[in-house]
Amino acid sequence: MNKEEKGISQQRGKMQGVVVQNIRYKEGTVTVLVKRSFSHKKYHKIITTSKKYLVQYDQKDEEIPLGTKVVLCQIAKVSKRKFLRIESQQGSN
Repeated sequence: MNKEEKGISQQRGKMQGVVVQNIRYKEGTVTVLVKRSFSHKKYHKIITTSKKYLVQYDQKDEEIPLGTKVVLCQIAKVSKRKFLRIESQQGSN
């Protein structure tokens, strides 16, 4: 399977999420909620988990709207909790 054939969620170090907080965008930080689903190994039920990540936002002059779907990629650690960067945006719902 080539990298082009894999979905975004299957590529190593890439995640999809939704912007839930953009108060600190001028400092270069937004908060993104990432949801993921997987099957339980023993009971075969679908489990959904969610986690909030602090994400590096490089376009400090323009605000990113809440609800915008974004693709995240890993970068070198910027601070204690920031190790992701916005790769692309898909618009809001």
